[in-house]
Amino acid sequence: MALHMPVMDGYEASKMMREKGISIPIVALTANLPKEIEDQIKEAGINDVVVKPFLPDELFRKVLTHISPAAARLQNLR
Repeated sequence: MALHMPVMDGYEASKMMREKGISIPIVALTANLPKEIEDQIKEAGINDVVVKPFLPDELFRKVLTHISPAAARLQNLR
């Protein structure tokens, strides 16, 4: 989820998803440092953050961690 979008930002979109009962993991994409936006992320129900610029492997590992913790542990062993 991009946090800064023109019509509806990622915080608002994430909050709306959570209010509708959507529980899939949300990984935010931002240029901000995670500490700077920590409170807003929690309030919006966002599960994790990837900071731009990012490596595709980093995003892959974060997504894998949230969709399958057991698979993520195996990936870390490689």
